[in-house]
Amino acid sequence: MSDGIAQQWVAYDEEIVRVGQGVCQYLDIQFKLKRIAWRKSSPFLRLGSDDCLFVRGRGKLALPWWMRGRLKPEEWRPLMTSSLIYNRRLVWTFPLDLGIVLIEMVVLVIVGAGLFFPSFGAPGFLLYLVILFGPFLQQQFSQINKKLRLKADTEASRLVGITTFLGVLEKIDALGMEDVERTKKRRLSRYFSSKPNLRERIQNLGGS
Repeated sequence: MSDGIAQQWVAYDEEIVRVGQGVCQYLDIQFKLKRIAWRKSSPFLRLGSDDCLFVRGRGKLALPWWMRGRLKPEEWRPLMTSSLIYNRRLVWTFPLDLGIVLIEMVVLVIVGAGLFFPSFGAPGFLLYLVILFGPFLQQQFSQINKKLRLKADTEASRLVGITTFLGVLEKIDALGMEDVERTKKRRLSRYFSSKPNLRERIQNLGGS
């Protein structure tokens, strides 16, 4: 790699850092962003083409390496804004949906105890609890998190502009990245995913 190209990448990363610092300041979030970490997706850090993650305690912004250069530095702003709103604000809230799920769980445990324990004893009741607290609970919490992420997009769009945010999402969609196309084809698994796919994010903001 020539020195000229290397300097271009350095300048690109530095501009993204400046944009990220501006987002943190605008949202009044204490985060000392120092550098960009371009990462491959892994079991420990799952990043999609439309993702970004502010890494606490390290002053880093993790971005998908295959998206480097595909968006202008300023185009990362809507994604950063949504990520910070979700991870620093909404994820700590107690949404109404969560309260309803907890009430449902209490009711289902009581009903299950009355139905399964007399007929099938402790083993049957335990199996019922495994099913209840396994797939059912995972699906419920996944959908709650997905709604919170979409809510973060909505709130971010009010700050950066719906047209601007939609333009970035649609630009990513037009790239036809493998991970984006794969998530579009999810069927049953999408009900257990806590992250909306790109098409869901676009539709949430009123796009087609």
